[in-house]
Order: sequence, then C-alpha cells, then structure tokens
Amino acid sequence: MSALTLQRTSSVVESGVPPVIGRTIATVRSTFLRWLRTAETRRQLQRLDDRMLRDIGFDPQEAQREAARPFWRGFTLSHCSKS
Repeated sequence: MSALTLQRTSSVVESGVPPVIGRTIATVRSTFLRWLRTAETRRQLQRLDDRMLRDIGFDPQEAQREAARPFWRGFTLSHCSKS
C-alpha cells in the first residue's frame, strides 16, 4: 500500500498541479521516506551485539543512545552522514 500511495504522489507532482503544491507533496514524501529509513536503521542498530558494534567502529553505549532516539531526529553518531 505504501508503494502505491507513493506512486500516486509522484504522478500528482507530474500532473498539472500548481508548482507550490507539487513541491509540498515532494517534500512531505521525501521526509516520510527519510523517517522510514531512520527508523529501520535504528532498529538494525539495536540488533547488533557489542562485538559487532566494536567491529564496525562504534561504541556500544553511543549506539544504544542513538537507537533509542525518535525516528524524526537526525543521526548524531560520528560515523553517520548528515541526514
């Protein structure tokens, strides 16, 4: 259902909708997709054990704090690029 909804949003942007509405829809879509990626990344981070975190250069306590943050907050880990 999400893919269908996102496809419809894309076609609305390309349809003759006034540019300001199209940009707003594109911004909302982009934000929503970023939030989904952030939430999934944080779930994956929680699944890694201390050894795995150290293997990839992360401090386990810092990774745990990051994983506990809300999905709408950007990443703070020094290993992550700006979101």
